[in-house]
Amino acid sequence: MVIKASELFKSEAMLLGRGKLLSREDNPNFEIQRKILDVATQQFIQFGYRKASISDIASSAAIGKGSVYLHFNSKRELFLSCQLLEEQAIYDQVDDIAELPEEKRLRAYLECVLTFATSAPLSRALLSRPDSYASLIDDIGTKELQTQAAIGIQYITDKLIEPLTKHLSSVEQRNIGTAVSMLVHSVAHLPEVVFDLSEMQTKDFVKIVASIIDQGTRNVTNT
Repeated sequence: MVIKASELFKSEAMLLGRGKLLSREDNPNFEIQRKILDVATQQFIQFGYRKASISDIASSAAIGKGSVYLHFNSKRELFLSCQLLEEQAIYDQVDDIAELPEEKRLRAYLECVLTFATSAPLSRALLSRPDSYASLIDDIGTKELQTQAAIGIQYITDKLIEPLTKHLSSVEQRNIGTAVSMLVHSVAHLPEVVFDLSEMQTKDFVKIVASIIDQGTRNVTNT
């Protein structure tokens, strides 16, 4: 049985040093945590990770610093928790995409994740500063990250690639799944200036790239 994307997200979120998931809506801490995360996200986007402070976040949220630290141990944990909240919505969308007819899944998935990769403000800000990103996740074990990446590639292969490439071997299908994953991640690292210089709207870029990968995958033959 293939793991659901939302389950993959939860297992990744539970990695040591990855951040803290927002409490369930029926939890008494939900409202205050959501308020802190929303305000902190805006502060991090506006001022960057280094310049944003817990004091300013608490002040903007109209609460005391102690209330922030009651729910998040550090600025680092708060930042990564904000990123988790931003990412969560896309995993729920991917679960919906997995229920589409097989021939429509890959392109829908690509448009979904590429839109996120080119528009999610906090993740874009993070990826534009790779040195800061490395320091933020240095407590997460490399082996654990590699394991999660492998699970993600297997999900892409089983749910999106295999239905379109039944004539290929499992190794070839896995290679395509890996290539798709790598391409999506590379797009996330494109600086905004690339789009500014090309004068191309990101939504047009997303549709074109998704179409190229989708059609290319269907046309792959045995090698």
